[in-house]
Amino acid sequence: MDLAAGYQPADWPEDFVATELSLVTVLMDRRADAPPMTLNGHGMLHIGTSPPVDVTGPPAAMLAWLSGRSDGSGLDPASAALPSIPPLG
Repeated sequence: MDLAAGYQPADWPEDFVATELSLVTVLMDRRADAPPMTLNGHGMLHIGTSPPVDVTGPPAAMLAWLSGRSDGSGLDPASAALPSIPPLG
């Protein structure tokens, strides 16, 4: 939750999520320590090359997870668990 105000990633505007998810995906793709993933939401985004982990869920949940603002609740990895991702900072 942001500032304990009850405003959660699901409340983020769609245009904000689309823009930021695209930017965060590019940042993660440039990092050698980011695991390869295919993100399936309202489109498909790729991080790294192979073998990717397929992650499905709402774009806002993906953005929150990739940016370190959630533990990935609401996302469905095709494998047993979501991969560990490095902090953006």
